[in-house]
Amino acid sequence: MDIKYKQVEHLIHSIDNDFNEKELFFQSPELSYIISKLRRRGVPKLYREIADSVPINSKQIFFESAIGKQFRGSPKYMYRYIRKNYPDYVCICCYNNVKDRGFDDSTIIVERGSKEYYEYLATSKYVINDTTFPIWFLRDETIYLQTWHGTPLKKLHWDRNDVSEKKLVNCVFYNKSRGWDVLLSPNRYSTEKLSSAFKYDGLILESGYPSNDIFFDDDLREGASKKFKKALTEVEKKKFEGCNKVILYAPTWRDNTHTGNYKFDFEVDIDVNVLNDFAIKNNFIVLIRMHHMSNIPKYLNQEYQNLINVSDYDDVHEILAFTDLLITDYSSIMFDFACSRKPFLNYVPDIKQYSEYRGMYIDMEEVMPYPLCKTVGELFDQIMQIMSCEESTSKNDKYTDFFDRFCHLAKGKSTETVVKWLLAGN
Repeated sequence: MDIKYKQVEHLIHSIDNDFNEKELFFQSPELSYIISKLRRRGVPKLYREIADSVPINSKQIFFESAIGKQFRGSPKYMYRYIRKNYPDYVCICCYNNVKDRGFDDSTIIVERGSKEYYEYLATSKYVINDTTFPIWFLRDETIYLQTWHGTPLKKLHWDRNDVSEKKLVNCVFYNKSRGWDVLLSPNRYSTEKLSSAFKYDGLILESGYPSNDIFFDDDLREGASKKFKKALTEVEKKKFEGCNKVILYAPTWRDNTHTGNYKFDFEVDIDVNVLNDFAIKNNFIVLIRMHHMSNIPKYLNQEYQNLINVSDYDDVHEILAFTDLLITDYSSIMFDFACSRKPFLNYVPDIKQYSEYRGMYIDMEEVMPYPLCKTVGELFDQIMQIMSCEESTSKNDKYTDFFDRFCHLAKGKSTETVVKWLLAGN
């Protein structure tokens, strides 16, 4: 890249500072990237000053997930493993919530965008994220591990049907992703799709996701269940008494309803009162978890006899660990949950509109292990069929195919594999 810098450096003086960045980007993404990096665009002054004057701490690791709104996913599980097995490393976690989420006393917590945030990000040897940082370019000495956060069903970035509407988003993301030193992949399928979607030709580590190790560890699962129930109110705890099964409804967000500040409107497509009645009748507990980028409808915070809104609970994998049946729509959570070999259903009343707007990589009708549910009646029928069936998912040929394609790397050792690989100097 240094040679390319020299080849275009003479262009910098001939291009007006107010050049049309979007137009140049779509004419030549690589040229736009080089110019932007040379000009240090998208690099806050505070970060730049620290990076230019303070040396890297080779024993310092910076973790971030969900844009600082939650601490979850692979960064969290890597953090926990490092704290236990590498006590000489300094861990900094980006987290905007004051609630205790299990950090130990030696961990430094910073709020996204704060002065401390930029100071520690600029001086950390290793940075780990499952989304993106607000900085376009990190210093060259930093090793950036991008874990991402799911096997893609819906099309991403450059592959999207509506890519022309996302020009500036793609421009910024393209610049940021050039700085990844390694990208995690949960399976071969994801390696291919993520490479295409991100126009990424860098190093990819097919390791499975550290966050899915919980499905293979009895102690982690038991601990997750205890931790979750401890966080419930006394009224919510009583709802679990004598219930037959736990169902989690976890829909994804709809990106054509943007309200600003990484938030999107989404109304639950099921009448919650009808869902509550169904749960009461069959002695189920239904947990509802909105995506962290979706606005939470006020009615979900009302009191229901057999429904609990768990949208504020950070770690969905801890909930999945004791969930008997998952209901989702287009969320990648289904691929994670399949590692448990438990059943899941897709409730997709808007599949036609969603697939036309965003686009999908796979034919859901063909690939999903169970029939797609497009009405509440179909959903309830499928739930009852699954709950009353004694056969395990291993008897379902489509489920076996699904597991073999998307979960083949999940064996409970991904966290150890990734951390050792990273800190060994690779």
